[in-house]
Amino acid sequence: MSYNLMSDAEKQNKKGMEKFRLLRDETLIQQNINPEGKGLSFAEYAQHILRNGTNEEKKEMAMASGNQLYIHNKEVCGSPIN
Repeated sequence: MSYNLMSDAEKQNKKGMEKFRLLRDETLIQQNINPEGKGLSFAEYAQHILRNGTNEEKKEMAMASGNQLYIHNKEVCGSPIN
């Protein structure tokens, strides 16, 4: 028996990352850059969501990270800055 342990937020992030990867790959191809050599990181996707995503997408991304996030000078951090 197989159990799916992914939360709804994680599933949404996975779908969103795939959409973002396709868009990014298309843009790279238009610039004559081979997208196969460029891996997609969660940080790259997170930047995209924080800049261009809806409030719901931002909330889902933050929930999927499982960590408390902090904002300092308009930057998102994983720990508080004193």
